[in-house]
Amino acid sequence: MTETPTIVALPIERIRPNAFNPRRATKADVEALAESLSQRQLHPIVVRPVGQGFEIVAGERRWSAAKHLHWQTILATVVEMTDREAIDACIAENAQRQDLNPIEKARAIALITSQGYSDRQVAQRCGLASGSTVANYRLLLELPQSWQSEIASGAIPPSHCRCLMTMRHDHAMLSRLLHAYKKRVANEGEWTMREFDEFAHRIAIESRPAEPQAAPRPGRPRLREPDRQRQEVQPSVKDAIRRAKAILESLSEKIAQTPARLNLRGAVSELNDIIDQLAKQR
Repeated sequence: MTETPTIVALPIERIRPNAFNPRRATKADVEALAESLSQRQLHPIVVRPVGQGFEIVAGERRWSAAKHLHWQTILATVVEMTDREAIDACIAENAQRQDLNPIEKARAIALITSQGYSDRQVAQRCGLASGSTVANYRLLLELPQSWQSEIASGAIPPSHCRCLMTMRHDHAMLSRLLHAYKKRVANEGEWTMREFDEFAHRIAIESRPAEPQAAPRPGRPRLREPDRQRQEVQPSVKDAIRRAKAILESLSEKIAQTPARLNLRGAVSELNDIIDQLAKQR
């Protein structure tokens, strides 16, 4: 700020809202405040000169209520501010308000962070416990709009949503989870954070698609189970035949040398038959 602020009556139409204000006045807010404004003048709004007009730094709801009442002018404190000073002033005022809902607070925090502040610095400015709290607020803005609306209305505490961060980009599953949660709450009442975490984990498992079977390797045909078993058995049959033939050849030589002592020709014939049968099964 470079000059002493002055209070003047400014035309309503020459004033524009601050694009960096995380809070937007609802119709109900404006109507309620308009009723109060019709009875007495509230504190002047704060504006800064921008181009041929003025930009609101603080007091956007009062300005909206004045427009609602078709006022031509409104009292304003005019201050000279740089863009950085104006953004910081607007965001700091809103971030510390007690009546901000969690999503509005998250927007304010995100805007402060966008100005180059660390999470720790933002936590100090906004009166939050730690930098991790700041990070958790920003993550709320990555949830689908349906979840943000429920959080903003107070239907779902923001602390319950920490377990959703790993699935925040799976909108289909989050939609199913929200529907199931609202149905359960209608029947059973509010849940603790632990109960919600367990419920979300269960829904995530149920929604997980079955893992596909591994595709066969290229160039290698997939075998049916009987074929695989036959393929595994064939080497052992071949080895058995080879060993049996070797034994028979050795035994035949011995029989030929001692025909009077051994009467094993019948056994040799049976073994030959067995080998032939094994060979046919290959």
